Amino acid sequence: MDLFGEEPEAPKKLEKSETIDMTTEAPPAADNGPRSVKLCYGHGDIESTLISMLMSQRPPQALIFAGPQGVGKSTMAFQIARLLLAKGSSQPENIVARRIASGAHPDLLTIERALDPVKDKRKDNVDIAEVRKVTPFLRRTASDGSWRVVIVDDADTMNRAAQNALLKILEEPPGKTLLILIAHRAGALIPTIRSRCRLIPFQSLDDAVMTRLLHESGHALSPRDIDMLIALSGGSYGRALGYIEENALEVLDKILNLLESYPAWDWPKIHAMADELARPGQEQAFQTSRALLCHIWTQIVLTKAKGRNAAAAPLDRDVFAELLQNSSLETLSKICENLKEHFDSVQRANLDVRQGVLGAFSLMRQAA
Repeated sequence: MDLFGEEPEAPKKLEKSETIDMTTEAPPAADNGPRSVKLCYGHGDIESTLISMLMSQRPPQALIFAGPQGVGKSTMAFQIARLLLAKGSSQPENIVARRIASGAHPDLLTIERALDPVKDKRKDNVDIAEVRKVTPFLRRTASDGSWRVVIVDDADTMNRAAQNALLKILEEPPGKTLLILIAHRAGALIPTIRSRCRLIPFQSLDDAVMTRLLHESGHALSPRDIDMLIALSGGSYGRALGYIEENALEVLDKILNLLESYPAWDWPKIHAMADELARPGQEQAFQTSRALLCHIWTQIVLTKAKGRNAAAAPLDRDVFAELLQNSSLETLSKICENLKEHFDSVQRANLDVRQGVLGAFSLMRQAA
């Protein structure tokens, strides 16, 4: 007999053909990212391990899903929540799935970084006010006398007060409760939290999984677009989607064309780019440009460190081959480090974006 009081049966695999019955009374769910995704590609072994754990005589009550951002940790957390809450519920599974997708399931609580009403964006940290929502939730009786699930997204951003509050919950969790902490940097969690949770490590997605996901993303992407996104995203589907939304491939082409003139920069074009990024409403475009420039230099350094004289696409251009051939690893590493520090300073001190862009191109000339 398993933890649900039934004879164990083969774990049900969610099929892509499964659809939600829109005639039920549960509220319709919008496309809410990980809440709505029924399949978590690339992590079949983790899924099997988790199901085995939760069907054991002593299932874990707290898990840490640790790994790079955008590889499926949140998707897996909601998938496990669906399996637990549907298995222990008298309601049809599709109603449970719809309620989870719409954020309306009474036995699932999601803790995340709160919205800052002044800045109109998510706060940098999960604060204690959010974590304090867990205790009253766990005091309630589950709607079907079954499981209650708490998912803490961006758990590694919790400040010390929030972590201490969560620790008290982890010290004596109620029965039939599962807490899933999603952490991109598990080391940021205090040791006493880590010691009370089962660590589930997630790895970056391989190229085959990334290709499949991008093909099925609903975006019109050419084979070249997909190859470029895979090269840029480092096995993170979430990062790839972000790049699509930010038109990063167009931005990348502009940056690469500007870098073609290295080291004799085409300053009029660079000034035009800086002016454009400094305009109101272009904050995300600046962040995308910053990320792409840092990515380019990181790849150059890694290529040099591997002893290669030519970089992989999209950096397979003559200008980068010459740079690799004529510059030492120490020089390239220093430029990369200085570039990242420069952009961090611009962000931290809220400096002028235009001067930040111009300063970045000045720094990149150091290898000349």
